[in-house]
Amino acid sequence: EARVLLVDADLRQSSLADFLGVGDAGRGLVDAILSPHVTLDDVVQGCPPFNLALLPAGRRPSAPYEILKSPRLGELLAEARRRYDYIVLDTPPVLHVPDCRVIGKWVDGFLMVVDAHHTPQKLVDEALKLLDPTKVVGLVFNRDDHPISEPYHAYHGAREGDGAQWWGRAVKQVGASLLGRSGRFGTRRASER
Repeated sequence: EARVLLVDADLRQSSLADFLGVGDAGRGLVDAILSPHVTLDDVVQGCPPFNLALLPAGRRPSAPYEILKSPRLGELLAEARRRYDYIVLDTPPVLHVPDCRVIGKWVDGFLMVVDAHHTPQKLVDEALKLLDPTKVVGLVFNRDDHPISEPYHAYHGAREGDGAQWWGRAVKQVGASLLGRSGRFGTRRASER
């Protein structure tokens, strides 16, 4: 029953509207940032059968970083916080463009998504160093094809040569950040976020 807003903040290669089957969304986040008379009601769409609303990216701007630096983005997110229990922003990769880092001042945390067989470990290390460690809430490890039946200890660095030790360090780094928050995430009301 939570009210969830998914925001496509990847202004360079937006894809959420297509992925969710909304199709050509028309106006979106860019339009609401550039035109103060465009409200959230004008650009947010429902996504049946999912229990969420979508704020698509809208038209592709010539200077995405400049758009995301706008104080208007902060105003829109503040309005969204009053209406929704959770707001999830999908951004471009951390290292390739500065967009994700400029948005950091308006978000409670980052959930980093890593492609198991595509993202080099070095890039994940670099991305974790760029983000405020107090805001990294976790890692999602996508497309891993290791069988679930493998021994649990293998994920803590018992195997040699496959990156398991590195993943153990990454998980410990993120875990230490989470433990330092004393349960901050998931326990606050929407009005406190």
